[in-house]
Amino acid sequence: MSWGVAASPRAVGGDTFSASDNARNPGYAPQADWIGLNGGEGFKPWKAEGRLPGATRMVATDGGFQFKAGEPAGEMAMIRGLDTTAGLDSGTFSVTMWGAMGGADEPGDFAGFAVYGKDGGSYSELFRWGVAIMEGQAIPESFAYSLDGGTSYVSIHPGSGYPSGGVDYSLTWALVEGGTMQIGLSAADTSTGGAFFGDCAVEVETADRVMAIAAVLTESGRYSGQGDGSEMQFDNVTVTGHEPVPAPAVPEPGTLGLLAAGLAALLGRRAKRGR
Repeated sequence: MSWGVAASPRAVGGDTFSASDNARNPGYAPQADWIGLNGGEGFKPWKAEGRLPGATRMVATDGGFQFKAGEPAGEMAMIRGLDTTAGLDSGTFSVTMWGAMGGADEPGDFAGFAVYGKDGGSYSELFRWGVAIMEGQAIPESFAYSLDGGTSYVSIHPGSGYPSGGVDYSLTWALVEGGTMQIGLSAADTSTGGAFFGDCAVEVETADRVMAIAAVLTESGRYSGQGDGSEMQFDNVTVTGHEPVPAPAVPEPGTLGLLAAGLAALLGRRAKRGR
């Protein structure tokens, strides 16, 4: 993990893929639970894993609506499968998040996003990032990333908490030779345009293509035994990228035989004409 150095993943040249969604799309009913719906393009319907039903809803804002999740204790992953059977070798996942946590936040609380590959018929998490509460903190002032099952923390704007205007996240990734995925992550305060934290670059040991993205919220409830009101609001979800380059078609043995016979016949005709 290195800070202050943005990754420069090598582009992979398959078919171009694009997906986008926001809470203002007509496919979502205002104030309704949006799990199971799909108001965007290029995505599959929202799918929730963990937590209790009813923890997701729309929230009204000056600009319309935003996706919101929160309240019950536990972890919820709100997953969007990408509408591609091949997955993406490289790409960019962009999203804006407001209202990271709130109420009586506790160590272990987390609000952020993730990218997934696929292991058999199930999604498997490749990388997650967001903001988290650490021991001794009263507000979310640490950026967290999770890699190979472990979580690391880096301080961000100590004492200031999460920007009230929200943060624009942009994650880029690319598979390279040797079973490695290069990841670059940046974030900007939507109000000022300034960096929320230094750009980072990591490498993940995986050959899995990205098949889904997700919003993830963890409410520990470790002190009260129940949820304490932590929540997240987000919108403007976009994914662009490239599918893998199709493997060249290999002629079947019978086809090769026919080609050879045709070539021999052609050469025979030319030989006769030259006599």
